[in-house]
Amino acid sequence: MKGSYALVMHLSQAQDLAVGKLGTHRFEPGYYLYFGSARNSLEGRLRRHLLPNKKLHWHIDFLSVKATVQEVWWAEGVARQECAWTQTALGFPRVSIPVKGFGSSDCRKCPSHLVYLPSLEDVGGLARIITTDSSEKITRSPAEITDILQPMPGNWA
Repeated sequence: MKGSYALVMHLSQAQDLAVGKLGTHRFEPGYYLYFGSARNSLEGRLRRHLLPNKKLHWHIDFLSVKATVQEVWWAEGVARQECAWTQTALGFPRVSIPVKGFGSSDCRKCPSHLVYLPSLEDVGGLARIITTDSSEKITRSPAEITDILQPMPGNWA
């Protein structure tokens, strides 16, 4: 299945992380939301993002091995929602861009596909806006990702 997704990650303490060609950046404690899309296999993409040990390839890999994924949001469909969700997030109070160009090297609309929020309450407020404004059904719950993450044939590392 094709679709778009958001990873909601928590970093409990500040860390300096090398992020591929973007260099080393300071990540403060708080919540990070990464918006992406999967053109071939949403299940495979989510499974890979949630692996604790993986080859560090995409910008998000460098953060997802250090932060704890708290929630996954996703919407099935061919429409790529990551830019719309990012733009909605950027209009939300207390959102900031931690690293310019993070996950958005091929995007001309967004300064980053990663945003920072200081509190879980802020994440909940943003989730309500995104799920209300979206034209597609967004699934939002760690409990519901278990079906997607069941073992499937192939190498997802």
